[in-house]
Amino acid sequence: MTTGFRRIIAFAAALLALQFSAAYAADDARLVGGDAPHVAPAGPALWKVSDRDTTIYLFGTIHFLPDGVDWFSGPIAKALESSTEVVTELDPQDAERLPVLMQQTAFLPEDETLRDMLSPDDRKAFEELLITLGIPVAQFDRYKPWSAGLTLSVLMTKRAGFDPQKGAEEVVEEHRQKNSRRSALESVDFQVDLFAGLPEAQQIAYLNQVVETAPTLKEDLTAMLKDWLEGDADSLAELINSSEGDPALYRRMLTDRNVIWAGWVKDRLRKPGTVFIAVGAGHLAGKGSVQDQLKKRGVRSKRVH
Repeated sequence: MTTGFRRIIAFAAALLALQFSAAYAADDARLVGGDAPHVAPAGPALWKVSDRDTTIYLFGTIHFLPDGVDWFSGPIAKALESSTEVVTELDPQDAERLPVLMQQTAFLPEDETLRDMLSPDDRKAFEELLITLGIPVAQFDRYKPWSAGLTLSVLMTKRAGFDPQKGAEEVVEEHRQKNSRRSALESVDFQVDLFAGLPEAQQIAYLNQVVETAPTLKEDLTAMLKDWLEGDADSLAELINSSEGDPALYRRMLTDRNVIWAGWVKDRLRKPGTVFIAVGAGHLAGKGSVQDQLKKRGVRSKRVH
């Protein structure tokens, strides 16, 4: 698996707001479809942080899942049922502002085009991918590189049979206690700026990575799903969290956010209650994970499933 794919998956894991892309993507490109893998559940990983009067569960999610994946049971279901507060990366109500925010940030000025920003080789590869997918080559001309890459990744993920409307967060939201408090670690403005705030060169590099990994995307996503269902956090970390390539980009998308979230968890331990935190699995796997950041703060996490 290429380093480029690992970084793309890190981006996808970093951003629950990937779901918004479907709202402005080229739905008429007929990309929804493909055979969805039907995988028997073995049990995604679950961790716990606790003190005398507070319990905080840490659950790593996948934002896109295929049909037929029945994973919600056992300790995960019991942990969510017992929780008086549910925390995700984004508040669903805040996410409703995404389409307007995207209109404000995702598009180039009228006198610029995306394909003119690419090198001849990158432009050729980009156009060939669009043709393969049945998308007119001018479809993304007004998109900034980051929004084109993000939209393409969502469209191709859907074509591979992985649906953002069936992601793990959707299940958590459906099964949480109705009287539980709803909290979020980030705002929609922050998450969009993770991409929109990238320098142009990094935006183009991201788009090129999306194009590069297109041929093996379904195979790679299926491998990640298998590790997630088996609770194999070490293997999942290897797939998701490669620190090779651009260290600054890796820190921006994953490590720096893990530092902030670990601080949130430690502060939350000061108040009693039971909390269920569901964030992208990449944040809870490998070096620099939320658990690692908690350990640096003297807070121990324990794997419970």
